[in-house]
Amino acid sequence: LPPLHTLRRLQQLLGACQAVSTWPGFFRSLYVTVPSPLQLLRLWAASVRTSLACGYHTARTDFSRIQASGVSSFLMRGDSFERIAFCIDISSSMDTPVSFTAPPGSRSRSGSRMDAVRSEIQQILTSRLSHRQQFSIIVFNGRATEWSHGLAQATPANLAAAVHFLHACTPNGSTSIASALRLALAIPQIQAIYLISDGEDSQVDVREVAAAASAAKKGRRTHGEVSSSIQCHTTAFCAPLVGQKLLRAIAEATGGTFAAFESVPEEDQEDQGDQFN
Repeated sequence: LPPLHTLRRLQQLLGACQAVSTWPGFFRSLYVTVPSPLQLLRLWAASVRTSLACGYHTARTDFSRIQASGVSSFLMRGDSFERIAFCIDISSSMDTPVSFTAPPGSRSRSGSRMDAVRSEIQQILTSRLSHRQQFSIIVFNGRATEWSHGLAQATPANLAAAVHFLHACTPNGSTSIASALRLALAIPQIQAIYLISDGEDSQVDVREVAAAASAAKKGRRTHGEVSSSIQCHTTAFCAPLVGQKLLRAIAEATGGTFAAFESVPEEDQEDQGDQFN
C-alpha cells in the first residue's frame, strides 16, 4: 500500500475536484486550460461515443433518471460513513451575498452564503443519505447548537425536520468552529464530520482540533482503517483565502479532505445561461 501521507493527499485532491460547482472551476482544479463552450460540447460528445463503444451505457440509457438525485459537491469524499455529523456555520459572515448554482450544473442564482449552504444540505439530506445512515446537524456561530441530541436515523420524517430546522436558522453573531467540533466529537460512535463554513474564525487552534479528533478515535478503530482520528472533511463556502487556509489545515490535521465551493463568476454565469442551457 502507498504510505499514509500519500493516501491522505490523494483524498484531499480528489475532494477538491469533486467539490467544484461549475465546469470552468472543474478544469481549473485540474490545472487544465478552460475549454470554450464549443470545445466542451465536443468533449462531451466524444465521451458519450467512447462510453457507448465500451458498453458502459446503451442507446436506451435514460441519463435524466440517473442524475435525478443530483450529485453533492462535498458529501461522500473519501470513504462512505454510516454515522456522520454536519457542522454548519450560521455566523453573520454567512449572510454575505454570492452567486451559486443549485443544484450544481443548473442555472446560477443569487443569494447569501447561507442560501447556498441550505440548498446544498437539502440536496444531500433528501437525495444522498440512505435509510441505513444516521446523522446529526450542528449549527454554530459564537456557540454551537445541536438539532437533535445525538444521531438520528435518516428517515423521511427526520430528514424533513432537519431541512425545516436549517431553513429557520438566520445568520448572526461571531464564529466558533471549535465549539461545533467539540460537540460533534462528543457524539458516541461518530465516524466523520463535515464542516461547512467560510472559515472566518481567528480563534480556533488547529492543533487542539487535531488532538481532540485523535482522542475521540481511540478505542473506536477497526482493522484496516487508514485514519488515526475522526476525520473532519471541510468545505469552504465562498470563503476568503485566509478562511480556505484554515479549513484546509483542519482537514489535513484530522486526515480529512478539503474542498472549496466557490461563487459563480459573472462570466461563468453568462456561459451557463446562454451556452449550456
